Amino acid sequence: MPGTEIEAFIEELEDLINNAKSPLSGGGSKKIIEADTAYAILDDIKRSLPEEFQKAYQLGGIINLDDITLIPELVEALGGVPEKVCCRYNPGGVFTLGETREGFQVMDNPGDAKYG
Repeated sequence: MPGTEIEAFIEELEDLINNAKSPLSGGGSKKIIEADTAYAILDDIKRSLPEEFQKAYQLGGIINLDDITLIPELVEALGGVPEKVCCRYNPGGVFTLGETREGFQVMDNPGDAKYG
């Protein structure tokens, strides 16, 4: 369960999305938001991670690392890497599982994606 600081950042991000305008076309589920504002909130969340790592470890939780850049922060926060962590794996390459009705590849090129 995230700490109150991260919950506040997530609420701020949700408010940004909920109050965003819909584009003129493309359906009601799409929203236009200021990328800089969203990235600033995400950076705030990332800065609060050392405390979250410590709290999760103390509670016996499994820490999820979204990308390899979080490993040094984890080591600094805990003095090492716990025996069990969860992390994402990007196999790279190009995957083609078929096309959508619009002609887009379902998986595309995970090697170009941040999280795969």
